[in-house]
Amino acid sequence: MILEVTINGESVFTKDIQPYEEFGFRFSVEAHDEETVRNGYTNEQYRDFSIFHETYPGKKRGIETEFTNFRKKHKKDWRIELSKLTDAIKSQAKYNLTAKFRGGFVPEWPMMSVWINQRRWEIIPPVIDAPVELNKNINFKSI
Repeated sequence: MILEVTINGESVFTKDIQPYEEFGFRFSVEAHDEETVRNGYTNEQYRDFSIFHETYPGKKRGIETEFTNFRKKHKKDWRIELSKLTDAIKSQAKYNLTAKFRGGFVPEWPMMSVWINQRRWEIIPPVIDAPVELNKNINFKSI
């Protein structure tokens, strides 16, 4: 169910929620089954970018700023490229982790805007023959 807050007829906030009961009162909102399209993107596309934004281990600006930059920089194909971002981060983080534990050089993650502007999700990390077994918790943001 989608919670949508509107002010003067303009949607200012949307969130996927579940109805619940609290203090003996049942809270419910009007459900919108269709995707809401606003500012040229859907709630699902915004959610997908916010997952990427949260996953990105380097420095970053606010989600609205980064999402606007992503859509502006890649006007023609941003909808297609959006689905590739989170998988690319995971792949690059896995390579960086393995390379670091093998004593290789691992550069610091660039600012998110640099990563987006240079289309770094298209970089395919080299294949490392044998994976490293890890027995400790690693903070991916430090890699």
